[in-house]
Amino acid sequence: MEEDGEVMLMCSNVWGQQTVSLVVALNNEMNRYRHLAEYAVQVSMNISILVTKMTEEVFMKSDELESQAMRVEEEVATKAQEVSTISITAADCVQNLMILRSIKEMKDRVKQSTKCLLDEANANALLETMLTSTLNHHRAHVIEGRRAMEVCSQADSAFWTKCFNVVSEELKDTETKTIAALKKNQKWTIQRRNRLKGKVRICESLSIKFVETLRRKLNDLERCADAEIRR
Repeated sequence: MEEDGEVMLMCSNVWGQQTVSLVVALNNEMNRYRHLAEYAVQVSMNISILVTKMTEEVFMKSDELESQAMRVEEEVATKAQEVSTISITAADCVQNLMILRSIKEMKDRVKQSTKCLLDEANANALLETMLTSTLNHHRAHVIEGRRAMEVCSQADSAFWTKCFNVVSEELKDTETKTIAALKKNQKWTIQRRNRLKGKVRICESLSIKFVETLRRKLNDLERCADAEIRR
């Protein structure tokens, strides 16, 4: 895009002082929208960075919870096998089955909660794609505005005035839509972040209960093994 001084000089030689004021006015409109577009780019980038960070945190938290649960589950499974080789009574077999069944139920609940976190991460990824699309749409409007300005600079005075009014109205309309889209995206991101925090807390709570249950069952198995040995 040409500098304001260069455009004014060219137009003053061709159309006179009246056209110069129109060029300045259109330049002001374009500069105002360009600043808005730069702001839109920055906000969209910030939201994308936030969403990406949230998504990474979700995957890290899910991996951490899965890893913790698997370690304790392995301990329980190992101890259950030790007890099974010692305990041969029907009562002991029933007890072991109940222990393993309760472990499986709790594990399924943790898996379901982890799945919710992964679903939310995927939803955030879709939001990021939508933000990128919106950003490209805003950039396209800026390019269209520049092209319109170039066309106007080659037109006669009457057409120039009409073109200026049309472009100015388009820029104002696009500015309104841009601000509305940004506010809407920010609202969605805040809502998703709050829901994600809630789901992380639920998953952490379930995981803690899961581990506590496993530890408790592990202690039961150890007591059962000690009792068998003392027999």
